[in-house]
Amino acid sequence: MICSPATPSPSLGGGLQTGPQDGYEIVFQGNHALSATALRKIAAGELSAFEQHGRRLSDIDDAAFRMEIAYRKSGYAFAAVDYRMDQIDGRPVVRFTVSEGPRVIVK
Repeated sequence: MICSPATPSPSLGGGLQTGPQDGYEIVFQGNHALSATALRKIAAGELSAFEQHGRRLSDIDDAAFRMEIAYRKSGYAFAAVDYRMDQIDGRPVVRFTVSEGPRVIVK
């Protein structure tokens, strides 16, 4: 399923969420607590830099880090966001895989 960037991405089985960007696609897997739309907003600066500066992998790494910080602020102390970039039919696909872990409540 492909959604326009202005439309919130629906969740597909297993938390897979996807949406096209100009010339590349971003896919989220495993995210349940934070939507794909929220994660895109959180990492908007890094994803914009990725597009504007020649698709540097360092920008994707920074985006994943920003997403991890957002998860930690939401109580997911053990959250991890991994990524990989593939080419599918000549089009770059950035895949973020989220491992949220348990939500932590400090009393």
